[in-house]
Amino acid sequence: MLNRFAGTPGAAITAAASAAGGDAFSQMNPTTPTGVLTFSNELVNPFTGGTVAKVVADATTAAEARWNTADAVAGASQVVYWATGVPTTAPSDDQAIRGTRQNAGIRHHIGGQVRVLNLGTEIGTTANWPGITGEWVVRDLVVVEGADATSGTVKARLRRLADLTTVVASYASATRDAGIVGVDVINSFRFGKLTAGAVLPAMYLAQVQAVAGATDWLPDPGTNVIPVASLTANVTGPVEPGTTVTLTLADSDPDGTITTRTLTQVAGPTAAPVGAGAARTVLAPYTLAGTTLAYAYTVVDDDGATSAPASVSIDVLPATERIVVMGGPTPVEVPGYLATA
Repeated sequence: MLNRFAGTPGAAITAAASAAGGDAFSQMNPTTPTGVLTFSNELVNPFTGGTVAKVVADATTAAEARWNTADAVAGASQVVYWATGVPTTAPSDDQAIRGTRQNAGIRHHIGGQVRVLNLGTEIGTTANWPGITGEWVVRDLVVVEGADATSGTVKARLRRLADLTTVVASYASATRDAGIVGVDVINSFRFGKLTAGAVLPAMYLAQVQAVAGATDWLPDPGTNVIPVASLTANVTGPVEPGTTVTLTLADSDPDGTITTRTLTQVAGPTAAPVGAGAARTVLAPYTLAGTTLAYAYTVVDDDGATSAPASVSIDVLPATERIVVMGGPTPVEVPGYLATA
């Protein structure tokens, strides 16, 4: 699939600015794509179905559903985003655009190559995402839904990896299908796989999610926030053997979702937790000398990060404890043991 940005500060995108079909960098589609772009069920507006735009020539395009617009006039094509064919063999992950939903709107991390030009002179290209410090990266693409199929806005940001918290170049459209209009000294930029003579699309769209209601840039992802696990018991002091103790599991991930939850016993004679969900029960065992049970709870988030273990311990009294009845010791019967006075 071809994915390409082009932009000029204060001007709409033109076919010429989008790169000529003979330019190896532009990665124009072949006349007959080797594959077809299909969208997953997770996609919602503005991705409304599996309609695909096929680029026949610079000046002739078919608009993809609610995403591209083109007037089919030479030199006047305005395209915000291209999504055309999908190669039969998908590129590797670091050559793909990876989209994730965070709150409202969409963010794209761009892999492959990004070519940056200032007044027609190339001033840099990126390596595959995440690149190295100082390289240019197209970081964000935000779609703002309007009242109908053609209203709304599109924004894109270009940055240097030296400082991902500062916008280097920002591009925004007056309306969603009007093309990206630049407001920075960076004259134009576009991206694709920089491979001379290549004839197939170089990149593809991987599991992009979009939601209505986006109004501005999403927060910078920065470093993934580690998820947090919590584990508590419904008792605070020693318990008698045979007591049922309830363990309560809780967790959170500020910047994602929990994908794996693991509760394990880490100390004491085997007393496996029973149940599922947030509440588990443990039966305190009978032992001659008493014991301490310990459990640990960890979670893994959708970025693969594991929480610090949350732990809880339960002290269990000895089964041989004696009680005093009428001034004399009375043995406590313990299943499996012979009690003596």
